[in-house]
Amino acid sequence: FTFLHETDGIADLEYALKEGHRLKVDLAVKRFIRLVENLSAQPEYKQIFHGNFKQHAYNFIASLNLVKWNGNHRHGFEGHILKPGEKFRINTAEGLFRTLVGNSKYDLYEPDACQPSYTPYIDMYYGFLYDKTTQADFINKVIAFTSGLIREIISGIGGDFEYVLTDQAFPPTAPNHYMRYFSESKTILIDRDPRDLYVINKHDWGARFIPSYTVDLFIQWYKLSRISQKQVKENADVLVLPFESFIYEYENDLNKIYTFTGLSCEYHTEKLTRFNPEISIKNTQVYKKYPELAADIEKIEQELTGYCYNFPENSYPFSPHLKKHIATQDILAMVDPVQAGYAIPHIGFTKYFTFLYNMTTSGKAAYWYRKRKGIGKARSSLKCIVTAIFIPVEIVAFLVSLCVSRLIHNQEQKQRLHDKNSRLKDYHK
Repeated sequence: FTFLHETDGIADLEYALKEGHRLKVDLAVKRFIRLVENLSAQPEYKQIFHGNFKQHAYNFIASLNLVKWNGNHRHGFEGHILKPGEKFRINTAEGLFRTLVGNSKYDLYEPDACQPSYTPYIDMYYGFLYDKTTQADFINKVIAFTSGLIREIISGIGGDFEYVLTDQAFPPTAPNHYMRYFSESKTILIDRDPRDLYVINKHDWGARFIPSYTVDLFIQWYKLSRISQKQVKENADVLVLPFESFIYEYENDLNKIYTFTGLSCEYHTEKLTRFNPEISIKNTQVYKKYPELAADIEKIEQELTGYCYNFPENSYPFSPHLKKHIATQDILAMVDPVQAGYAIPHIGFTKYFTFLYNMTTSGKAAYWYRKRKGIGKARSSLKCIVTAIFIPVEIVAFLVSLCVSRLIHNQEQKQRLHDKNSRLKDYHK
């Protein structure tokens, strides 16, 4: 449930409307509309909001009473893909415009005469939250929007509900700012021990948005991304709990949540069926499985002391062991030079044939067949079989394009080296 803080979401729209820049407001509205279109097409949004997400969003936009007209500016068509019919109509209109203008010049009291040229039009928007009254009115309209979405969720379940639980409705760095968008809300922010986060991402996830290439880079990122927690903790409607304490201090954390939310234990009807500390304990102190990263872990403990969970002594019941597979981060390090310079690493004779197959449509479908379940698995299987006939053609096309790309890259490298040497010669002169 992240659309409020998605890029181009409600918060970005509010920021642009507060600044009141004539072109930024137009782009912010158009980008918000594009986000709404993209999200409303997703199966989850169709299911949860019964196909009405887009309608609620457009009603919200209409409620803002923005000025709207047929206009344009240099970024006006950004994100708008022209269809063939649209291109034809624009070209026709431009031709007619040139015909009617002819060679006329319109002189203003300026150094140069103006020669008008045709500019295609598109919907253009403007609004300005210029004082506290207009800003408060905007927040009320956002609350009406989110309340409508919550009613959609409840109507799909049936019955009357006092509470609705959402996942990631607010970003952990600034929940205070986003909680304004709901009539009543509380946030439970759960963080994880940086030692485990570093190791798990380096060895398993390989998520690009967590920089775990080096421990210094990770520490720098972690400090900056958690610095807001000091302010967050001061908000009485925000409760910050470590993931690990849910496991090692289960009952204590439950009582904290009961007190914070105002819920009683009677609401906890399925205790230990969704989350069982005895199972989840396997997902803690993961860093102990990688003794080769001991120096990195020690550095994290020194630099991020306040964020490391104080585990009870002898609390880890599993014998540490090294993972046998290659770390995902190391695989990325091998793959990245291919993207940068088209240089295929030496991966062995047998793996090279697997690599060529994986570059084909059939190979990609086979890869996703192993990952997916249900209908997705059946689709991948069918695609794998249907596209198998094109494997030789795709491999030849890939090898040719690889050679051409490599040649172009080499030429670019030579040109850059030549330019650098030329600049050095000029500098010495």
